[in-house]
Amino acid sequence: INVRGQFVPYIRLKYQFKIKSKKLDIEQVVITEIGNYQIGFVVDSVIDQHQTVIKNLSKVYKNIDGISGATIMADGTVSLIIDINNLLRLVEHENLAQYN
Repeated sequence: INVRGQFVPYIRLKYQFKIKSKKLDIEQVVITEIGNYQIGFVVDSVIDQHQTVIKNLSKVYKNIDGISGATIMADGTVSLIIDINNLLRLVEHENLAQYN
């Protein structure tokens, strides 16, 4: 995407985590920085900003690439925490493998 004249690569989280859902008319992108590098994440919606306590994942879910933990929201639902560095390495590896 073009953000203030700068191109920022992005990852569609639904595609990366193989989540099937209805295509939205407008996509929202959350942009974050890692060092001097910007990356965007296409999300269904931005809910709010929260301070959370990150819980370790159980053994069943511990080895999901790109996920580092979980948190329990105020309404009792569980939200997964994305491991951005791990997810970037995974996407880069998949892209390299696709072209080799």
